[in-house]
Amino acid sequence: MRNLLKSAALAGASLMLTGMASAALVTALTGGTVIPLAALNVYGNGPVAIAPGITWTSFDNFAEAGWTGRHGLGVNGYWEGPAPFYGLEVGDGTSRITMTWAFDTPVSGVGGIINYAPGAGDLDITSSIEVLDSAFNPLEHYDLTISAPISTPGGINQGVFLAIDRVGNDISYFRVRNDALVLRNLTVQFDPPLDVPEPMTGSLLGAGLAGMAFMRRRRL
Repeated sequence: MRNLLKSAALAGASLMLTGMASAALVTALTGGTVIPLAALNVYGNGPVAIAPGITWTSFDNFAEAGWTGRHGLGVNGYWEGPAPFYGLEVGDGTSRITMTWAFDTPVSGVGGIINYAPGAGDLDITSSIEVLDSAFNPLEHYDLTISAPISTPGGINQGVFLAIDRVGNDISYFRVRNDALVLRNLTVQFDPPLDVPEPMTGSLLGAGLAGMAFMRRRRL
């Protein structure tokens, strides 16, 4: 009987821990901060320092950072400036094109306004977003064509805010995948949220990241 109760307690603890690490695909990040993006018009794979402690890279050369030109999205219309955005172009049809944001200090939530060209590239390439830990192990992955399909027929600069929201700051990388995907207003969130005014500038973001790192060292 004692062993049975012990097993039940362990199972309950396991469920509690699983709940603590739970995540969700959401359409808002309460307390989130939009990361300013300059009109860089970078076309390639980076790396590009977007803000203090945040670096953007792409797996292949078919990517844009701080883009202000036109980016076609098939039946979903297109995006263009003046507001800069990130984009993935149609590649060679064989490679899975991705772009990734790396955070020196882990965050609890990340996302942005997203749109894509439905059915672009090979049939096995789908629009997706995912977050990874500091060892590049996947934490959460969502196929947008299933979890949050986007339809903006003929739209101009239209999209949907989508983000991954977790309990605890364990997200070190945010990655999107597709042959034609755009993202604007990259937004990050800490747990607990940083108590600073919106919109946060790059310098304030750097101070926040440094502060989070200092608190982590103190707890260690």
